[in-house]
Amino acid sequence: MSAEPAVSLVERFEDDPIEGGTITDLADELPFHEAQHRAHTARRLAYWLVVVLGATMLVHYSSVMFLEIEGKHEAVESLSSIFHAFLPVISGLVGGATTFYFTQKK
Repeated sequence: MSAEPAVSLVERFEDDPIEGGTITDLADELPFHEAQHRAHTARRLAYWLVVVLGATMLVHYSSVMFLEIEGKHEAVESLSSIFHAFLPVISGLVGGATTFYFTQKK
């Protein structure tokens, strides 16, 4: 008697493809449109970066006012140095994102 060699299920199915039929009526009904997706992503990114910039400014100025009222002038100086390092980074991101959003081809 001849015994068949042990073959795993994965090897057996890789050799025998399953016929799945024909796909029809799929011409322009795909739900993903790359240009539309990129436009929505650019818009959301630009808006969120503007929100982050505004929130950063609001938190910074409210923290400075609170610390000045409490009389902690040293803390205000260190907070200002952190803000002066962070502001160019976030404003550069906001400027780049909004420029890209408003100048891209519609």
